[in-house]
Amino acid sequence: MRHVCCYSTRAAPVTTWAVNPKMCAILADWMVEVHSKFELMLEMLYLTIYIVDRYLSLQPVLRRELQLVGIVAMLIASKYEEIWAPEVRPKLY
Repeated sequence: MRHVCCYSTRAAPVTTWAVNPKMCAILADWMVEVHSKFELMLEMLYLTIYIVDRYLSLQPVLRRELQLVGIVAMLIASKYEEIWAPEVRPKLY
């Protein structure tokens, strides 16, 4: 899954503050774990990673805010792909 995040040719994110491709790959791995734990649709995962890549290409993000960007992208993607949006509280760890 590491090859998906931060290496998209359509929306390649610029280097943002403290975020580098390794951190983006760690975020993608975490999102895959959350995705599998909650048994969500695969399309939602792809859309989540796309949203994160697009956001990082447009907005500088601090390292401490990267997981927040990931969870918000996951919630946005769930509104498009899932019938019931997952709750926020269980995802933050």
